[in-house]
Amino acid sequence: MCALTWVEGLSHQEVADRLGVSVGAVEKQLARGRYHLREKISQSA
Repeated sequence: MCALTWVEGLSHQEVADRLGVSVGAVEKQLARGRYHLREKISQSA
């Protein structure tokens, strides 16, 4: 999902349509991805 939005530039709705999930599910997964990325970055700093 992250690659579809951040790299491919798709909207949350477009990602949801492609994957057959709700927009809420896409937003939740993106939030989790940002959280984990932030954690990894802060651990290596």
